[in-house]
Amino acid sequence: MTKREPNPTLKIELIRRGITQRQLAEILGVSPAAVSNWVTGWDRPSTAMTERIAEVLRCRPDELGLAS
Repeated sequence: MTKREPNPTLKIELIRRGITQRQLAEILGVSPAAVSNWVTGWDRPSTAMTERIAEVLRCRPDELGLAS
């Protein structure tokens, strides 16, 4: 797996909403490691998961910088 750039936007939105990576993982039904990988750039969520993340964070999917 090739590391991509970290995703500061996702991290900022989590902080702004007062949600931890662990809490987001629980809400989405994924592992905390998966969320960590999205934030650090080791992996990207699917399009459907990006839409769910945006729903939880109350923003548009394109605002999260998670495009594959």
